[in-house]
Amino acid sequence: MAPLTIEVPRGGRRIVAALVIGRKGIAFADDGWSNGPSYHPMHVVEGQVAGDGPWIIGAAQIREIGAGDSGVQLHWNDWRRSAEPSKRGRAEALLREMLAAGGLL
Repeated sequence: MAPLTIEVPRGGRRIVAALVIGRKGIAFADDGWSNGPSYHPMHVVEGQVAGDGPWIIGAAQIREIGAGDSGVQLHWNDWRRSAEPSKRGRAEALLREMLAAGGLL
């Protein structure tokens, strides 16, 4: 998966650590999702995925991290070197459960 960010109306721009696309929406995990339950790191966005990149889902926009995103790219590089990327499968399983529970998978 290419490095992605998502921009949502409430929460701003975030690095996508894991992503699952359902029939009626997406679920994503913020970077840092495995650091504990101290915040809400997993999210559902309802709507159809549209576009060829950037992608639009409801009021959210997903795009690849590009050359002009040097600060975000540095943050993503630091995250990529952490232990969290090796846990992506666990995050995707939790995200699929969230989509299924909401009837969006």
